[in-house]
Amino acid sequence: MKNKLKKKLLVLEINQVPWRIIDHFKDNPLLPNIAKFFNSSESYTTVITDTNENTDPEKLVHGLNKDGDPIIIDSEELSPWVTWSTFHRGLSSKKHGIKFLGQDITTFKGKPIWQEFLDLGHSIGICGSLQSWPPIYPNENGFYIPDCFSHDESCFPQYLEPFQRFNLNQVQKNGLVIRPTKLLSTELLPMLISTPKLGITSETAIKIIQHLLNELKDKMYMTRRTTFQSIILWDIFKSLYSKNNPPAYASFFTNHLASVMHRYWNHIFPEDFRGLYKDLDSIHYETMMFALTALDTILKEAMDFCNANPEIIIAFVTSMGQDAITYTNFEGYSAELENVNKLFKNCFNVNEDDYKPLLAMVPQVAVEIPNNNIKQYIKDSLNNCLTNSGKRFFTCDDIGNTISIWIHTPSKKDIESDYFTLIQRDNHKTIFTWEKAGIIMHKLEAATAYHIPEGIMAIYGKDIKPNDVRTRIKLEDCKSFLLSLVGMSHSTTGNGK
Repeated sequence: MKNKLKKKLLVLEINQVPWRIIDHFKDNPLLPNIAKFFNSSESYTTVITDTNENTDPEKLVHGLNKDGDPIIIDSEELSPWVTWSTFHRGLSSKKHGIKFLGQDITTFKGKPIWQEFLDLGHSIGICGSLQSWPPIYPNENGFYIPDCFSHDESCFPQYLEPFQRFNLNQVQKNGLVIRPTKLLSTELLPMLISTPKLGITSETAIKIIQHLLNELKDKMYMTRRTTFQSIILWDIFKSLYSKNNPPAYASFFTNHLASVMHRYWNHIFPEDFRGLYKDLDSIHYETMMFALTALDTILKEAMDFCNANPEIIIAFVTSMGQDAITYTNFEGYSAELENVNKLFKNCFNVNEDDYKPLLAMVPQVAVEIPNNNIKQYIKDSLNNCLTNSGKRFFTCDDIGNTISIWIHTPSKKDIESDYFTLIQRDNHKTIFTWEKAGIIMHKLEAATAYHIPEGIMAIYGKDIKPNDVRTRIKLEDCKSFLLSLVGMSHSTTGNGK
């Protein structure tokens, strides 16, 4: 028999938002609910304490912070698929062992927080939380939509699967840049219309139509597409989440603000860049405001849940933050391994039946390779790919039956040579073009913000005493803290898989 809990927990996972963004915008009259939420919350600063002494130098981010001081960041430890696993499992990255998207799940250590509730017979509602595939039965009144890097579209309830399939297709096709396709209209709108159970509101439908019209006038509006994905997903979440009888634990994940901050931090805080950026386009600031307005709506409606049901408590969590960065070696290009099949077939002569590409976030590619000999051959081949100047541009990790491939952007001179060399086991050298290997060199501007270890946790609900002290708390301690808020013993936080 399940124990009665003191509270029902709703976790809003708003990826990578730092306190600086909240402080900058919370007094904006166009965003009244951001101010209302944080002025009524018990506030903390989460801190990632992990360090990895064995980090590959190619996975370090080199740049200058807003004060002009050099910074070197371990890009693996500050990856969202790692930091969210730390939050969910209450373990440091060294202990949970999760390093990349697509990683063999049998190698994961620790128990995610939602499993703690299931083990006591309670229901859960998962919506997009990272590293949440495969879905598990969420108990009565529950639901389960895994993250958009899942291996398949499986969901609970099953009618959600067409939408999840659309999400996975979008992730597979979009890659590093937002491409001017018609998928938003030709695939999404008919699906939303034909599946009324999804709960898409008329207000959202009108916004989508207006957005499509705006895109026809100005392609710059395409930068808002990631926010629309979160607006739609929030509608679906609301249709599944019963405020009168909610799951004991529910989560909603969104990355829409993180993606905008990476690109357009300089439009929000131009003072961080010492005059480097001039004549900034106002539409990018408006893109940030559009993303924040979506967050403002989410917070309003989540607070409405609390007002209707005092059993509900909200935790706003970001897992880490972002801050200004000026990349020191950026030359105007960024590499993407767009087609791993081309690389493996054309360059390595590996049969497509011997591996399975998995979804991951650029510049990472994940592949499942059951045969250890083939996996080792592919790793060796990747390590023997050299640019015209003789530098490696791939690194890889392997855990279980999966490998993660990272492509590092070569120098502009190497890119313009339009080829690389593969040194094979017999020392025979073969030359391949970037196109033949499925590699695209995107010409684009450098991102202007990157990850920092400090994030947000803010607690809102009945009997919560607001403060702005922002006590620092280790990210791996947040799980136990949240369990204590709902009346669950820390002894339930076992480290089983």
